[in-house]
Amino acid sequence: MPKIKSNKKGKDYDEGIYVANVDNGVTILALMAPWCGHCQALKPTWNKLMDEFSNKDSPKSAMIAALEEGQYEGKKGCGGVRGYPTIRLVKNGKFQKDYQGSRDEAALKHFIETELGLKAKWKGGGRKRRRTRRKKSRRKRRKSRKKRKRRTRRRRR
Repeated sequence: MPKIKSNKKGKDYDEGIYVANVDNGVTILALMAPWCGHCQALKPTWNKLMDEFSNKDSPKSAMIAALEEGQYEGKKGCGGVRGYPTIRLVKNGKFQKDYQGSRDEAALKHFIETELGLKAKWKGGGRKRRRTRRKKSRRKRRKSRKKRKRRTRRRRR
């Protein structure tokens, strides 16, 4: 089984590792800017996830990467950034989708696991419940009968 790669080198991110591996398999990429407050808040969480998933077995060839603002111009899968931080799924060097969920650790971990094939995307098998119609109480049935009678009397007049 292939191992999950990471482009983290100490506190920085190596763009050479990203360029060498982006064409092979699945890449989950975080595009950040050093001046962005949201990016600075996401950085420790993303680094923790990169450390957790790097060198883990994966059914697909995979990489978790992060690039700073000046590093990604002209790189595959990096065009069209509208805001920071942008978390993106790139398959075989082609952009697939941007992550739209929460930026907390649990949500990001779930996204990474499902996209890299470490966890089943859907656990099905449950039987659908059939909704049963409740019987009306006697009082409600009488009321509805009376309403119907009143309507028919009004129509006859």
